[in-house]
Amino acid sequence: AAGTGKTTSMVERMLTLIRHGQSVATITAITFTRKAAAELRGRFYQRLQQAASEAGDGDEADRLRRAIDELDRCTISTIHSFCSRLLRQRPFEAGVGMNFIELDEESETALREEAWDAFVEQCLTEGRYTQELDANALTFSELRQTFATFNTYSDVADWPISVDAIDDAMFASVREQSLAYAQEMRSLWPKLQDCEPGNDALIPLYLEFPRVVSQLASAPPGRLLDYLCGLASTRKVVQKQWGSDKASKDEAKAQAQRWEAFWARVIGPILPKFRSQRYAVVMAILQDASAVYADRRRQRGAMDFQDLLTKTAAMLREHEPVRRHFHE
Repeated sequence: AAGTGKTTSMVERMLTLIRHGQSVATITAITFTRKAAAELRGRFYQRLQQAASEAGDGDEADRLRRAIDELDRCTISTIHSFCSRLLRQRPFEAGVGMNFIELDEESETALREEAWDAFVEQCLTEGRYTQELDANALTFSELRQTFATFNTYSDVADWPISVDAIDDAMFASVREQSLAYAQEMRSLWPKLQDCEPGNDALIPLYLEFPRVVSQLASAPPGRLLDYLCGLASTRKVVQKQWGSDKASKDEAKAQAQRWEAFWARVIGPILPKFRSQRYAVVMAILQDASAVYADRRRQRGAMDFQDLLTKTAAMLREHEPVRRHFHE
C-alpha cells in the first residue's frame, strides 16, 4: 500500500550494503512500475549524497562516494525490465529471439484485442462454439474481458475441468416444475398486483417469475437455467405489504417457505451443474483464443509482461549454469 515506507526501507537497506563494502554494481532493486523505479533511484542518490557528506573521511566515505559515481551501474528497474535484460543476455538458453519486442500496456491490449477478434471471426465462420454458447446463454462479446483477465494467468499450465452437465431429462424436469410453480404464482396476481411491495422482495419475484419462465420455456435451455440460477435462495418478506389481516400475513410466510423449498428442490441441485458445464465451455474458448494470441506474438517476435516473467523463470529453473552465472 502507498505510504507504508517501502521505498524508505529499500533505500536504507541498499545504503547499509554500501556501508558494509558491497559494490553498487552488485545491487539489484526491483519495483513494479517505472514511476516507482525512478523514485527509488532518485531517493537512493539523495540518501547517498547525504550519507557521504556526513561520513567525512575514511573508508566508509570512500565507498559512499564511489557508489555515487557508479550509480548508473546499479540495477533499479521494474520486474519486466529486469527480466528483459536477463533474457537478452541469455537468449539461447531462454529460447527467445535476440531482437524480441517488449509489448507495453497499450500495444499488448491492441494485439490481444486483434487476436480475440480474429478468433471470434473464425469461430463464427466455421460455426465453432456457437451451439455451446447458445446452450449456456453465453456470447462471445461477454467473454472479451474474461479473455483479457485469463491472459494474466498464462503461467498456469493446467486448468482442471470436471464437467457435471445437466442432461435432457433433468432439464425437462426443471422446466416442468418451474412452469407449474409459475402457475401457482400467477393465481396470486389478482391480490399481489394491488400490493405496494415496499421492501418486500417476494412480491416482485411472484410478478416477474411467471412472465419470464413462460417466455424462456421454449428458448434454448441455457436461457432458462441462467435465469433460475441467478435467483437468490431466500427473499425478504414484509408481511404487512401482503395485507393487514392475519390471513394475508400467513400467506406471506407460507409463500416465503414455498419459494425456499422450490429453490432447494429445483434450483439448488442444478446450480453447480450449470456452472460446471458453463466453465468447461468458457475455458475451452479461452484456451483456444489464447493460442491464437500466442501465435500472433510469436509471428511478430513480441513478448508481453507474462511472457517476460514466465520465460525468465523457466530459464533460471532449467539451466543451472545460468543461475550460477547470475548468482556470481
